[in-house]
Amino acid sequence: MPAYTTSDTIVAPATVPGRSAIAMLRLSGPKAFDMLLDIMPGTNQVPQHRLNLLQEIEIKAPAEAGLPNLCEQAMVCCHHAPRSYTGDNLVEISMHGNPLLLERAITSLVQSGARLAEPGEFTFRAYVNGKLDLIQAEAVHELINAGSSSALALAQTALGGLSGARVSVWQEQLLNIVTRIELIHDYASDDLDASVQAEDVLTPAELAQSLQKMLGELESALEDSSRGGLIRHGLSLAIVGAPNVGKSTLFNALLGYDRALVHHAPGTTRDYLSESVEFGGLSFTLIDTAGQRSASDDVESAGVQLAQDWARSADMVIFVSSADENAVEPLQADNPSAGRQVLHVHTRCDILDVWPEDGNGVFHVSGKTGQGIEQLRYHIVTLCGLTEGSVLAAFNRRQAALIDSSVQNLRLALKALENGMPMDAAAQDIHLSRECLLDVNHSSSRQDVIDHIFSSFCVGK
Repeated sequence: MPAYTTSDTIVAPATVPGRSAIAMLRLSGPKAFDMLLDIMPGTNQVPQHRLNLLQEIEIKAPAEAGLPNLCEQAMVCCHHAPRSYTGDNLVEISMHGNPLLLERAITSLVQSGARLAEPGEFTFRAYVNGKLDLIQAEAVHELINAGSSSALALAQTALGGLSGARVSVWQEQLLNIVTRIELIHDYASDDLDASVQAEDVLTPAELAQSLQKMLGELESALEDSSRGGLIRHGLSLAIVGAPNVGKSTLFNALLGYDRALVHHAPGTTRDYLSESVEFGGLSFTLIDTAGQRSASDDVESAGVQLAQDWARSADMVIFVSSADENAVEPLQADNPSAGRQVLHVHTRCDILDVWPEDGNGVFHVSGKTGQGIEQLRYHIVTLCGLTEGSVLAAFNRRQAALIDSSVQNLRLALKALENGMPMDAAAQDIHLSRECLLDVNHSSSRQDVIDHIFSSFCVGK
């Protein structure tokens, strides 16, 4: 686990490894501008704030290499503290995207006194310098790694500060409640001093009402976060059924391209296939499985077992049968999808004289013509309790766990009041509830948590 410091100047590439048209490196810290001038011959003037300049920089060769120095035409942008991403002086240098050139530039800056940055160290400095709260810092990582448009929107919302603002409001509300309790406790021996306003006097009934209201808000946020987890991480959909009912055709239709081999012979799919796809703004992993029947050989038997395993573990099961009356019926014994969310789909409906209506949890499609596929996609999304844009703000697992701890402490406070205990007896649980919320967007007391969060970032961010 990296031990982050903020007193030195750090450097790292901000673009992914490999050859590209442009590569960029970042340099941040108290001596960033001095080090920039070291590689900008013929000038002692740092560019103005955020002014991009086409500047000739000199990239020094290692002394032992016996090679000449390189001159590179680069775009240099200087961000003066505190108006920068990190809150420190920050330099961004864009140059031709040859990895050897970028490495030489980094080596030259290290020779000038810079240190190679640890993963996430630039964003860590932004957090330490108050440019981002912890929720926003985590959102940076989520934004980079978002696997769907909805996950991208969720990260952007958190990065914009909406989630942190909600937490701050809850913190302020709990602080106000505790303050009013302590005010009454402090003046109890004086029969409430005349300086205490009547509206500041809090009754147990009012306290319970306030706590119940806040409890409802926190529990609602946890529900949104549960759905938000599906958006962030996606869902797995296992397509199961008897052989030769159109599972692979449906798999290809949902993907939008031919990935699985389709043949009229039963048992074409022996192993499972999995592919990622996005529809409804959400990320799904589709799994095409072997037909479930009494296997004729060991290989097919292993495929059937894998199909049953997926039916037990997938987030949702699409159970496929065919509109063809001659389709083989699936095995009913030891239903592996028991307890799972199952969607029944009839395929090959294009062979029917009249297209059947969807209903009673059954959907009708034709993988051959594509009819009904878009409606099926939409229903899959809504069946998960999600629609595109339905969860505008949600907390990640770490944040939700702390909010849940806050909820548990509020329940203890309410229980104390229900048992007739004085309000100051409930105050300690309210204090603990607020401390949990403080750790959501600041976590100042847990350096190990901070280090773990930022160490998962890429270098240069």
